[in-house]
Amino acid sequence: MRGGVDPLDQALGQQQPNLLTSGAEGIPFEVDILDVGTVDVQITLSLTEAVTATAGEAGRWNLATVAEAMPMIPDISQIGPGLTSIWADGQQVAPRPLD
Repeated sequence: MRGGVDPLDQALGQQQPNLLTSGAEGIPFEVDILDVGTVDVQITLSLTEAVTATAGEAGRWNLATVAEAMPMIPDISQIGPGLTSIWADGQQVAPRPLD
């Protein structure tokens, strides 16, 4: 993607950072080339949501989502104009390199 952080990386970094950590299995995808300028992309994600469950009245359960932890790779657009990338162990980790 030109000109910024990949929207999928950004969303996963905020909502499912475990999918982007070192050692994660990766994100499976399929691409069908439709013509010279068009592709169809299917991305398969195993998403989770942390919830707490407490017993309620009449055998019902009360469910509430648990706040997500801070992402391991911050959204650099929220940090400030001086930061353009983040590097760890000699590799660029945010925004993701476009190679």
